[in-house]
Amino acid sequence: MVFIKNSVLRMRKFNSYMHNVPGVLILVSFLVATLSTTVAATEQTGEPQLETLRLQLKWLHQFQFAGYYAAIEQGYYREAGFNVVLQEHPKDRTPTDILLAGDAEYAITGSSVAVHRAEGAPLVALAAISQHSPLSLLVTEKSGITKPEDLIGKRIMLDLGVKDASIMAMLKQAGLTSDDYIRQDTSYNPLDLVEGKTDAFDAYVTDQGYQLKALGIGYHYLLPSRYGIDFYDDILVTTEQEVINHPARVERFRQATLKGWTYAMSHTDEMINLILKR
Repeated sequence: MVFIKNSVLRMRKFNSYMHNVPGVLILVSFLVATLSTTVAATEQTGEPQLETLRLQLKWLHQFQFAGYYAAIEQGYYREAGFNVVLQEHPKDRTPTDILLAGDAEYAITGSSVAVHRAEGAPLVALAAISQHSPLSLLVTEKSGITKPEDLIGKRIMLDLGVKDASIMAMLKQAGLTSDDYIRQDTSYNPLDLVEGKTDAFDAYVTDQGYQLKALGIGYHYLLPSRYGIDFYDDILVTTEQEVINHPARVERFRQATLKGWTYAMSHTDEMINLILKR
């Protein structure tokens, strides 16, 4: 609950990173060439026959996913014929791994989807929700780290695989190789900075720094966009199989999602209250 409240308190800063809906990042040219507006089947009772779809979140519940909450609460998914189940990040598997394993039909990931696609993974990006990635490296003022070059010989907590692709690109652009720093698997706990367990922590500028501020600890961010690395983030993705086998379902899900984001960004106080309540 503390994590959620901290995130909510910082959500207005998050707004500056949100992409103007319905901006879309298309990674494959064949995506949904022709789509029908087929509605869900109706039972004898007159109630819609809903398909259950699993959406894998890239983190724990917070305002970062407000558009999906709105799509559920406002009935947009239901109108599209879906019962959407939101799955929190399990921390030991990436959203991409979960999606490719068939344990979700849709997932939210970062621009690492482009890396996976280039490596041959059958992934399709449907919409880029964040125009600018809020992912950064969080460091304390006490550390003396002010720029990427200062990380030589330091311990850096990073997420699994290439999920932190923008941070890795920032480090590479600064001339650092993997041999120049000590990579640690992220603990998802920014207080490890305070306890001396790491020197730099992969964080969102929208909330983790606020947790340190609440403790009276000085901090700053090494934000990739300040060094020419400006990626999309919170990208809604699915698989090629889903697109090929269920093109109409993909389009209905995408449209209901973007409608949810339009509502969420126009009713932020309402969404804050919903998150705190639910």
